[in-house]
Amino acid sequence: MLSKTDVERADRKSRARAILLSMLAVMFAASSILDACTHLFFVDVQPWSEKSFARLIWVVLGVLVALNLLTGGCIPRRMRQLMNDDVTKQNRSRALSFGFCAALLCALGIVVVPQTSNITAAGAAFVVASSALCVALASFALLELRATSDV
Repeated sequence: MLSKTDVERADRKSRARAILLSMLAVMFAASSILDACTHLFFVDVQPWSEKSFARLIWVVLGVLVALNLLTGGCIPRRMRQLMNDDVTKQNRSRALSFGFCAALLCALGIVVVPQTSNITAAGAAFVVASSALCVALASFALLELRATSDV
């Protein structure tokens, strides 16, 4: 049986998660913009250079963001079940669909970019993944903030 303290703790953690995800969305967007600017101005990225190391960090951060969005994070099972109620599941589903739409729009935008813009396959993948993850993360954070402020 669930105790009142477990439910209250799950509510507090849900609110804290929403705030942390909001901050992570801002940091991930800033990281993506900085990484894109670095690769726009410094085209000759050498293996194991500072620029490729920054891209590797971005990829690791992107994988962690995606796993967090898809699974709900590394929370003990009992607490995760309390935190991932029906509203949170619906918010996560909506956020992932917003992220998918952002990726689709970016991919379609890249297709119509003139051939004179020297965008590489890695650059296109970066733009699509960045937009999808940023939109999904930000929308999930905002939806969760709105849901937890009603409590």
